[in-house]
Amino acid sequence: RGGGGGGGGGGGKLFTTSDGFLCCSQPLLLVDEALADEELAIPPPGTSGGGGCGLSGRGGASRGTSVADAAFANTFGSSSICMSRPLSAASTTSTTVSEYASIRAGASGSTLSNAMTTARGAASASRPTSAAFDVREDRESRASAAAEAREVRACLSELKAVYGGTDYCLLLTKSGKVLSFGTAVHGRLGYEITAKMPIDPNGDPFQSHPALVSGGGLGEAKVKSEIVSELHTAVLSEDGRLFTWGSNSFGNLGYAECEPLSESATRSTSAGGSLCQRVPRQVIGGGLGTRRVVAICSSDYSTLCATDMGDLFSWGSAVYGQLGYPVTDDMETDTNGSPYQLIPRHVDGGSLRGSRRKRASPVIAVTCSNLHSVVLTADGAVHCFGCACAGKLGLESTSGLSTAWDGLIYQPTPQRVRGELMHETVAQIACSDYHNAVITEGGELWMWGCAVYGKLGFTPTSACAGFAEGTPYEPNPSRVGGGLRGRRVVQALCSSVHSAAVTADGGLWTWGSTLYASLGYPPTAAMPVDANNFPYQPKPVNVALPGVRVLRLVSAVYEPPTDDSLCPCSTKSCTVAITTGGVFTFGLADDGGLGYPPLPKMHTTVIGGYSRKAQWRPRLVHASWSLLGTHAEGRDEPKQWSEKELTSLLHQVAVTPTSTHIIAAPVAPRGR
Repeated sequence: RGGGGGGGGGGGKLFTTSDGFLCCSQPLLLVDEALADEELAIPPPGTSGGGGCGLSGRGGASRGTSVADAAFANTFGSSSICMSRPLSAASTTSTTVSEYASIRAGASGSTLSNAMTTARGAASASRPTSAAFDVREDRESRASAAAEAREVRACLSELKAVYGGTDYCLLLTKSGKVLSFGTAVHGRLGYEITAKMPIDPNGDPFQSHPALVSGGGLGEAKVKSEIVSELHTAVLSEDGRLFTWGSNSFGNLGYAECEPLSESATRSTSAGGSLCQRVPRQVIGGGLGTRRVVAICSSDYSTLCATDMGDLFSWGSAVYGQLGYPVTDDMETDTNGSPYQLIPRHVDGGSLRGSRRKRASPVIAVTCSNLHSVVLTADGAVHCFGCACAGKLGLESTSGLSTAWDGLIYQPTPQRVRGELMHETVAQIACSDYHNAVITEGGELWMWGCAVYGKLGFTPTSACAGFAEGTPYEPNPSRVGGGLRGRRVVQALCSSVHSAAVTADGGLWTWGSTLYASLGYPPTAAMPVDANNFPYQPKPVNVALPGVRVLRLVSAVYEPPTDDSLCPCSTKSCTVAITTGGVFTFGLADDGGLGYPPLPKMHTTVIGGYSRKAQWRPRLVHASWSLLGTHAEGRDEPKQWSEKELTSLLHQVAVTPTSTHIIAAPVAPRGR
């Protein structure tokens, strides 16, 4: 609806991709604008009205919001109609598929709001009015909705963190409250689906604006962190309680009693089963209810957590041994016959097993991929279990390992990663489906696993210890040298095609494939090429960001499943660098997820037979500074902010397969 200032309602910032998705190329300010007393500001879950998202601009934020001490989420990227659509604040009717057809046909740039209004007007004219309209009931309903709107508005002014999945998003406030919006299929949002929810063109219900997640006891808990996966969500409260909701297809929620899926036919069955939990529920099985959980991680198919006593628990899919214990006869099986664990189970075997004389070192950090898990213990040792292909478990030998139904070998019990890494004390761990990265207390970066595209950071890959189906890999952890030699690494990231590191001096270093424009620099003729003739960078290279220091980095690559390979924009690549000079992004620009539109002068890269616009080098997202600069006595240049301020203000980023979210928290002007 237009958030004031240079926003102008988004005119010229909305565009449609070649595969029919409506996208926004400039950050939208996620705040409620409908604050007038006579308006129904934000209806509760189950209604389709609510304030639209205002576009941030130099002229100020949406009316009624105290920007000086508020926190905001800026959202940009593919909306597929349902993520960021302008709505009339007074509307209480649902949106039908026919309305969406009118919108898709008529919406373009600044005409989107008009198209929505026209579609709603036509639909309202065709609906019969109720002869017995209860005025009192309507007033009470409006009063209740207005009260919830005020609570939501208060939450949006104190955002702390943002988490994103495919077509949905969760927000965490400083007071520990959780909000969600986006697609409601499979119970992703944490509240019930109602008949009044809007329906997208695929027939799936969705929530178009943030709504509180408060059921199942979560409303009384103060949440401190969340984990969002493709299928389910897990949140951790400050008192150590763990809540989950979403799809339980692979037993990844931690309990057995769930309700059958009943939404649209296109989503009624999932790969592993047909159960979901729509309202948050505390995980108490396996003795976890009497323990204090301090760390959680999740893949699309499993969940792991560590307690304050250093115990590790896991549940979900056990097909590749990624839970840390062997398959047992009492496990459930999915439609493919693959086993999964419904109730949390203590992981105490392998290298995590203690002895009579000495207790095993406590687990202090966990991370996992869809194929394997990595655990860090208090003594600085790293332990791995799960799929052993491509050397990612760090095993010296894979002979005698179990074999999954698809032929992949796996190690079901934790094994300590040996080699030279045993002489180091590890402080941080990270992993992708294919390789691992750890940072030692001394700031050295070590990597092992699949070496294709040179993403392990050393060359030549043909010198690796072994090959799996022609793919180079290195099972022995090795220091990443090159330009990182002698520099202290403070953050490391892994994706399926590249790796990245941030050093203590604020430098950004990347290496791996150039296919998805995820390195921050273009390919050159001097680079080697992979089996598909794509250039890659085998050693860390410093990404040019003159005069600025990188404070925090988020980099994600989403590759589509086989059945989505014909969708031109189905591959997502986005890197967001929070720096002393502002917010910089690079990657694939077709869906607007970089914070600026795809430009004619941009280079192209061919993915799956489709030409994609690519932003090779970091580019400043100018709109991200409009809020910070306007409301702090004209400090509209990044150099006018201290590094401490920037670290605290631009403190959270989430990159999802369809959009990008940044939380920016403007402070009061100096002198107040």
